[in-house]
Amino acid sequence: MCNRAERGDTQKVLNLFGARKGARFNEGPLETHPAQPGTIVRLEEGELVLEQMTWGFPLAQKSKKTGKPLKPKPVNNARFDQLGSYWKR
Repeated sequence: MCNRAERGDTQKVLNLFGARKGARFNEGPLETHPAQPGTIVRLEEGELVLEQMTWGFPLAQKSKKTGKPLKPKPVNNARFDQLGSYWKR
């Protein structure tokens, strides 16, 4: 995922995936940024649906002072060699 992603034309995405707009779909912003709405295609009861979700991989961090976990920070870029720090398989 790149920090310069744009969702593209909604009708073209629907046609490409043979999907329908989900009940919670909102055109929203054209650009996709971490912690903001991002367009996704997901499977719902055997049908592809265009929806929006909060975008980004959850990056777990710890406080430098206390060592306690902080609220995960959503990030867009995830290098393959660092994916293990985002989630456990």
